[in-house]
Amino acid sequence: MLLADSDLVDDEPDAVQWGEPGDSGPWPGCEVLGFPRVQRKGRQPDTEQFIGTLKPGSSLVRGRYVIDGDYSAPQPVAEGSPWQGMSGAAATLQNHVIGVTAQDPGGWGHSRLEVVRARLLVDDKQFCDLVHQYTGHRPVLHTLTRASNDATGATRPIEFRWDKVSDLSAADFRIHPVRQEDKLPRTVEYIPRRFESDLEACLAEASRSGGFVLLTGPSAAGKTRSSFEAVRRALPDWLLCRPQGATDLRKLAGAHLPNAKHLVWFDDLEEHLHSAGLTPELLADLQRQGTVVVATLRSQLYAEFLEQDGGAGSFGEPAYGPRAAGRVLRQARHVSVPRKWCASERDRASKVDDPRIIEALDAGEQYGLAEYLAAGPQLAKLWEAGADHRPRGVALVTAAVDLARTGLAGPLPTKAIEELHFEYLRRMGGAVLRPESLTEAWKWASSKFLGVTSLLVPADGGGWRPFDYLVTEVGRAHGRSEVLDDVVWRAALDLAEGRNRSLLAWAALTAERPDIAAAALRLPAEAGEVEAMVSLAAVLIESGDRKKGEHWLRKAARKGDGTAMLSLGSFLVLNGNRQEGEKWLERAVGAGHAQGLRLLGDLATQDGKDETAAELWRRGAEQGDAECAVKYGNLLRQQYLTVENRGTWLKEAADRGLSAAALAFAGWLAYRKQKDAAAYYLVQARQDASAAAKDGDPDAMITFGTVLAWEGDSESAESWFRKARQRTPLLMPEWRIVHATANRSGLQAVAVSKATEERLAPGQLADVMQGLWPLDCQYCGLSLGRGVPALRVFEGPWGATANVYHLGMCHYPEWTDNDGTHRDSSLGIIKVIGSSEPRLTWTASAARTPQVVLDGKSPVIMLVNAGLESVELAQHDDGQWRMTPSYLHQKQGMMPADRALNTVPGVATVLRRKLTVQLGVEKWSSTVSRDMKRLIKRQGGVLLFITSGLPPVEPSEAVLNMALSAPDVVAGWVPVLQDERGWSPRWMGSRD
Repeated sequence: MLLADSDLVDDEPDAVQWGEPGDSGPWPGCEVLGFPRVQRKGRQPDTEQFIGTLKPGSSLVRGRYVIDGDYSAPQPVAEGSPWQGMSGAAATLQNHVIGVTAQDPGGWGHSRLEVVRARLLVDDKQFCDLVHQYTGHRPVLHTLTRASNDATGATRPIEFRWDKVSDLSAADFRIHPVRQEDKLPRTVEYIPRRFESDLEACLAEASRSGGFVLLTGPSAAGKTRSSFEAVRRALPDWLLCRPQGATDLRKLAGAHLPNAKHLVWFDDLEEHLHSAGLTPELLADLQRQGTVVVATLRSQLYAEFLEQDGGAGSFGEPAYGPRAAGRVLRQARHVSVPRKWCASERDRASKVDDPRIIEALDAGEQYGLAEYLAAGPQLAKLWEAGADHRPRGVALVTAAVDLARTGLAGPLPTKAIEELHFEYLRRMGGAVLRPESLTEAWKWASSKFLGVTSLLVPADGGGWRPFDYLVTEVGRAHGRSEVLDDVVWRAALDLAEGRNRSLLAWAALTAERPDIAAAALRLPAEAGEVEAMVSLAAVLIESGDRKKGEHWLRKAARKGDGTAMLSLGSFLVLNGNRQEGEKWLERAVGAGHAQGLRLLGDLATQDGKDETAAELWRRGAEQGDAECAVKYGNLLRQQYLTVENRGTWLKEAADRGLSAAALAFAGWLAYRKQKDAAAYYLVQARQDASAAAKDGDPDAMITFGTVLAWEGDSESAESWFRKARQRTPLLMPEWRIVHATANRSGLQAVAVSKATEERLAPGQLADVMQGLWPLDCQYCGLSLGRGVPALRVFEGPWGATANVYHLGMCHYPEWTDNDGTHRDSSLGIIKVIGSSEPRLTWTASAARTPQVVLDGKSPVIMLVNAGLESVELAQHDDGQWRMTPSYLHQKQGMMPADRALNTVPGVATVLRRKLTVQLGVEKWSSTVSRDMKRLIKRQGGVLLFITSGLPPVEPSEAVLNMALSAPDVVAGWVPVLQDERGWSPRWMGSRD
């Protein structure tokens, strides 16, 4: 109780406004004005304005608010608390009373006050009646909002500052300082690096229509300086924005100035990779506006984020986390900045007249020039050597470094570093080391070394950052963050508020600490943040706690979040609750997630309901889902004879900008020999897919990669396929590009389905590729060119046939037993339609070779490859498929070369210098020499070999050997037809 001799307030106060914070993040600028004991002089009290940060997420169990002071705590008193007398003082935020001060809780060094929440008072009818009785006003509780919610909860209007690039200097960016000397500039002269041509090309491409350029490398490698110099050269008239770490960026895309070109700069990108930061959606919005995004990131973090983005759980994708970070990073034009300088770079540096650069060069090639100028190696050695004479200082630095490694963005509070340092000091030896005082330790850790920087760097507004080179060095020496133990993670959890909780969760997942990630996400999830609910569900389900994960998915889905509905529906279907799962997928569709339609369509096809699947995929395609467009187009192709409107629908979808439909429509036109129209839609497919893929659309990535493969750029194609697979692994088609091994003939690359690879016996895919040649597409009949073809295997009652097609345009890779509908397949009906229509190319060559001997002589043989774009397969007793001679040719009596020869029902003729062999309806011909013509007449027939190993090239000894050793080669004797001169064949009787 506070006793006063007179009124402490001169004037009657204004009517009180009551409020409560609108979210669980920290709110700085909270004030408590009272008359504490520490301000009392005798019996005369005086005011103290306690200013601090409100932390709504703390003391939830106690039902109190917590305010942490921003300034030094008062000295302890003999008995009680120095804050006695503050009880009952109003705590205000944004001129609203948010509660009444209750106590100074123990264990916090008098730097914290607890406050009874205003809601408890306003919900009390008796309290409200008394307030109304004495003031004439009934309390009304207002929800406080803020325009920007950054990691510290700073309440301020959203305001993104834009500066003209040409008005900025390197000193305006967070480049590492260098040693200052009289008559020398603050920054050293910039020395061009070898990677700059790549960087300038990336900036040029991004500046044309928007894009993301990312520089990665170790700390102090020169990322920031190099990127700034490149931007200043390439984009001097652009406006540049540099958001602070952990800032709410959700309105950044709407903060552009009129009639200007914009560039957004993110130094230390990891501080912006949170749910309200640089998300895939925001990046896509910025790129659509033509904005260039430039960012820097330590290479270790880059590798860890990409590694975490290698797949997703079976229930769907988390809303944010390392995988979301990976999806952002994979959209970047990436430039790697090496730590060490090459000989040419060091040579250029040696020509600069600056003693600081000369000293860095003299230090040796084991150091990078930039890191040595920033005193990185020197400070690392100072930290390492300090354990002997500055143990407490070393413990402070180690505590700060490890806290930074947990992913926390922004400055670290002094108190947090000090509290953690005691544990490190204890492990080092504790009091036995005779550690220096805390004051001396801070002085050592924060003093500038070599006039450059310090181990712990003070931050504007209070707090400390460890010199980032030290954080990188620890990671380089000890590997990933799993070396951090519980005491560090728990300290980070206590510190993390607002967006820092998602950053901490990311780091924990990267360090394979899902327990910490779940703890970090649980508070915002419990506070009602839907994104945190979905991500918490992801962590729990992947950790094996499916029940709790499902709980959070349901909670988020019931709040109307479409992503949660989609994830919940997928989760339920995959876990056996299909009926309810389909309902949630349908709700996700209603919330605008067309991906739900593709999954519902997949379920319909499993039930054999093609018409239902077609309708679902058509709806999805019309809503802009490219994968639905592909699935619908493929289904229409299977029903080609019964569905007349496939071309009409594909054209409509293509004209709406669906690149996958444009690609399929080009194939439809090519089949009808409308080459010019097909070429037009191919160009359209490429342009639409390229633009959407670079905006982050995974379906467009698949289509763009398909077009690139079709054009023959398999390396770029595979890069886009990887990006698509890493972003949406559940929805990625199960096929890949396979390359031939060295010195193999036939196809050098082919797109093949997972089902085909699983059905073929080991080593058979390589044989199939060697037996196929990329000449004509077996759907449209046009040349395959130099592109990567699709391998499609059609399984029939007699075996299977593997053919090649234009990838995407005419077919995707698959193994199928049906060219019609599922109903046709179940009835055993095999449709022969356009996609199965034979358009095979053959090649033939007459030859004599010592490899073939008949009756002790080397006869004239006829080598034939009856289908350069096709091979046949047969299923063996082990259930796997292998290459086999043609079923038809075997029925005609052709035998494997190691069997006894048959005379087959064919005929050979020699007219002029042309040998023609006819077998059934097939006919092949080859030129022959005069000697060969005479020999054919003498031998009375031709030894015919049919083989997939004969390439469409001029024959040679090596070619003949390859043809005769193919796994599907068969042979037969074809008699010569008597010509007009009446000669009779010889040797016929001696073949037995």
